[in-house]
Amino acid sequence: MLNYLSSKVKADRHILEFLLARGLKTESAIRDWINPEVNIPELMGIFPDMSKAVGILKEAVKAGGRIALIGDSDADGLCSLLILDDALSGTEKSLFVCGGPAHGIGEADIENVLKSKPAVVVSADVGISEHKAAKAFKERGIRFIITDHHYPSGEAAEADAVIDSCISHPDTEIAGCAAAFCLAAAYKLSLDKDFDKIKIACDIETSGLSPSQNEIIEIGAVRFSGFRVIDRFSSLLKPSSRISPEISVLTGISNLELEGAPCRVETLRRFREWIGNDTLIFHNAPFDTSFIDSEFRKYTGCALVNDVIDTLPMSRSCLPSQSHKLEHLKDYFGINAEAHRALPDAETARKLYMILSHFRTPAFKVFVEQNLPLAALGTVSDNIALKGTSRALVKKHLAGILNVRRYSLRTLIKKLAISRENPREELSRKLIPFLNAPKRMGEPRLALEILQADSKKNIAASFNRVKELNDKRQRDMRLHFEEVLTQIRENGLNKKPVIMVKAEKLPPGLRGPAASRISQIFGKPSVVFTASSFDWTASARGSGRDMLELFKKCGKGAEYGGHPGACGIRIKKDDLRQFIDDCETYFEDMPEQKIPRADIMWDDWLDKNIKSFLETLEPFGNGNPLPLFAAEEMDCVSVSQKGDKFLLRLKKNAKLLNIIAGEDPGCGVMDVIFTALARKKRIIFFLKSWKKK
Repeated sequence: MLNYLSSKVKADRHILEFLLARGLKTESAIRDWINPEVNIPELMGIFPDMSKAVGILKEAVKAGGRIALIGDSDADGLCSLLILDDALSGTEKSLFVCGGPAHGIGEADIENVLKSKPAVVVSADVGISEHKAAKAFKERGIRFIITDHHYPSGEAAEADAVIDSCISHPDTEIAGCAAAFCLAAAYKLSLDKDFDKIKIACDIETSGLSPSQNEIIEIGAVRFSGFRVIDRFSSLLKPSSRISPEISVLTGISNLELEGAPCRVETLRRFREWIGNDTLIFHNAPFDTSFIDSEFRKYTGCALVNDVIDTLPMSRSCLPSQSHKLEHLKDYFGINAEAHRALPDAETARKLYMILSHFRTPAFKVFVEQNLPLAALGTVSDNIALKGTSRALVKKHLAGILNVRRYSLRTLIKKLAISRENPREELSRKLIPFLNAPKRMGEPRLALEILQADSKKNIAASFNRVKELNDKRQRDMRLHFEEVLTQIRENGLNKKPVIMVKAEKLPPGLRGPAASRISQIFGKPSVVFTASSFDWTASARGSGRDMLELFKKCGKGAEYGGHPGACGIRIKKDDLRQFIDDCETYFEDMPEQKIPRADIMWDDWLDKNIKSFLETLEPFGNGNPLPLFAAEEMDCVSVSQKGDKFLLRLKKNAKLLNIIAGEDPGCGVMDVIFTALARKKRIIFFLKSWKKK
């Protein structure tokens, strides 16, 4: 199997062995992992309200109405606002961020938005649980569009359109900025000439290749306008004689099905009436139109006179070296459609037309190049599982943030001395904490001010203030986090299945970072609480567990929201003890997480090619943990301590391997499991477990 897959996907068997160990079993899944792509049309297609949302925006812009954009003030929300701001350039609009370290649109935020007198409000990375805001907008006749990626706390807020993957497609885990990008891209595409004009994508199946000797046996068609499918037509047509076995295999249509097919004359008349004068779209139009025209003339007494668009010459122009068969193009563009039949092929033709006619225009390409990197940055910042679309975003587009033209981002990248050598590490360590600092430290508007700056004069004062806040955040984290760790260890909280700690001195804005670090240190889910006058507010990180499900089960009467890996809850002080007990019981009743097993055995090939191996499989993080390697009978020849870490020198067959460990295993022969991490130009190895021989 490994040899077969290696020849098919052009990858070394070590890569394939690792991916098989991680549960990827099919050729297509492995191919998508090795070379992931962001399939924008398919991603946009998971939101049923997309066409409605675009229509609301276009209607408001046409009438000269103001659009208010309000987003969360963390990096994900800020990136969402920038993406929407770019798409709506040239329109009357106002930008707002939610105030304070808590997630959500507060009363002061609602008042600020209302003062701008908007016709439409669009939320970004927030909104799905904002019932007060939704009610305030509705009472004043303001249209409300939600773009978010969180599950609601109870019922979803009422809105005119909802772009939230957790509502429409829970299996697709994306950040808020990816949802905002989809709306922004859809609006941008809708501005193209003839985009909203009604068209019909068609396909037929026939009993052979000659219109004069063979017949149509199936018609499929999709009437659409922009992103909205209006109607579908699908029908078999009873042939005058049985079709051949070869045609049956090719089309997937049996003679048994055709025996019960509708009358040919009646079906063709219905189809002639159904298409009216609308423009028709085919792939390889001469073949389809010759059959349709011939049968229209024969059975309805009129010719096919509709305007026709052919996607075949369009694909040849765009992709001169690519196979242009519909099946091959479907695979090339990642179009999801059923097996080879008329209606699924008509749907494929519709999507192919949209891609070739609109998604590949120079203007839209520029929009994508400037904004997908922002969606990638927001994804990295928000602890999203690095699978599917989210992994493709980060792997293929994160480095593009270094080439974004927006003045403020170019200036921040320069001032923060972000290197191009390892952009993900640099952006995660410098830019993301910098953008998050104003929210963490209670001055959320500052980050938006910086990102909206368009000159050196405008950015200077805001930059210096945010730098002060970020420096204070780092000092506060160092000061209070050690106290939190001491509290955890002294009270034995690290021995429990979920670490739940009341950090009364911790600034509220540092709950999330503290929870993340606790989960990293102890490898367990964590919940960090800070107090206000009447309640406790907590941030949770899952470490592989679904914390949102925990809050649903145990947080009766509490307000909560977020996504499985990172979420928050607000609970009354009197209910806290019971909540903690219920959470601990919930985790105790769950099956224990398995001790990590090695993904692959360490060998000479990995020793020589570890850098390229990691580059192929990255980015690593939530949903895609670092690979685990196993090595047997390694001789630990020395151990040296550096701070709270130990450096082991392991030897086998005259080859040395330096591994960092959290404790001293002592010298001697042992089997080890370890991981590897690329840092700048070095590969650093970390010991995960060992067993003395």
